[in-house]
Amino acid sequence: MLSDQEIIRRLKTLRYSPQGERCARRAPTLNQVTETAGLSRAHIYTIIRSGSLGAEARLKLNKALTCLERQHERTRGLSGYKTQFGA
Repeated sequence: MLSDQEIIRRLKTLRYSPQGERCARRAPTLNQVTETAGLSRAHIYTIIRSGSLGAEARLKLNKALTCLERQHERTRGLSGYKTQFGA
């Protein structure tokens, strides 16, 4: 299970990395994370801004980030996403 700090770090990386860089790595977008986690974009931005998240959001985001990472590994191989996001 990812720590709170790791989840927030990954969200910030997705939020603030340039679109071209994300596309080159085939990294997920924040919209994909919010849809997979079942959380609103406003909630994700609040988490990024405040630097804290609750237990329910932690579980949902952990599951979503892990799922998207596995999907990326199956479709694109291990390079790129894992090195960028430290998973």
